Amino acid sequence: TLTNLSEADVARIEALRLSPLYVSLHDWDDARRARLMGAPATRSRARLLRLAAAGIHLHLQIVLCPGYNDGVALAETVWALADVEGVEDVGVVPVSVPPGHSLRPVCPQDAVAALELVETVQRAQRRSKGHAFVHAADELYLLAGRTPPACDAPCQYENGVGITAAFRAEVAELPKRPRTAPPVALLSGALAAAEMGRAAARIGSRARAYPVTNRLFGQHVTVTGLLGGREVVAALRERPLAPDEWLLAPSVFLPPEMGVTLDDVAEVEIRRACQGRFVVAPTLADAFARLPQ
Repeated sequence: TLTNLSEADVARIEALRLSPLYVSLHDWDDARRARLMGAPATRSRARLLRLAAAGIHLHLQIVLCPGYNDGVALAETVWALADVEGVEDVGVVPVSVPPGHSLRPVCPQDAVAALELVETVQRAQRRSKGHAFVHAADELYLLAGRTPPACDAPCQYENGVGITAAFRAEVAELPKRPRTAPPVALLSGALAAAEMGRAAARIGSRARAYPVTNRLFGQHVTVTGLLGGREVVAALRERPLAPDEWLLAPSVFLPPEMGVTLDDVAEVEIRRACQGRFVVAPTLADAFARLPQ
């Protein structure tokens, strides 16, 4: 967010040309940004422009907060960022807050309005820059009841942009599984349950979706990558796997470089809850390759 940098920090980034940087700006207007993030955020835009002028490449994120930085404010932010040389792409993601929070969750109508703006800017940027530049997270498309499209900005993937399209392409290319292959349950958060159901249908009768409600951060958090290990273990107690069924989980749930889930549950604990039938892998093809033949 560029809110906690000293002058020495900014000078060091410039001197070492630490690039690219991933920045959450949220709003072009200093006062509106301070309303969301506090007084230190008033300096963020000036620092962003300074880093861009120094040749630092920047990938931006805007967390959409209805009533704060949506509508006209979102349009101002996106169009202004499009004019900053050095800003490579922008991702717009919905805020995730529990009921009763001072910020309200993004509703379908908010998602529709945000998508209309994003797609208007995309059409203009494809003509002027040759690429879409701004992208809406898959969550916004799903909230609006639309199919998320593919994305031409791979650095926005971790913002949830283009994941659904990439997953569908992966499922479409999977080879036919033999009849003797063990049945599988595909772990997902609540938001991806329908998509996992479609994937399971494509894979065959011996596959099913296995959605789990987020207890770590709350039910309002619906993405698979933010599931905790404890709620998955609890779900396996409540809804055990079939005797020969395997649970397949994506690496975002249990990153190999971490070795634990977000709530510090080790793979061995989840494997124990699955009675040993657990595979975590970056892709479904990798997961299937690790199953017993």
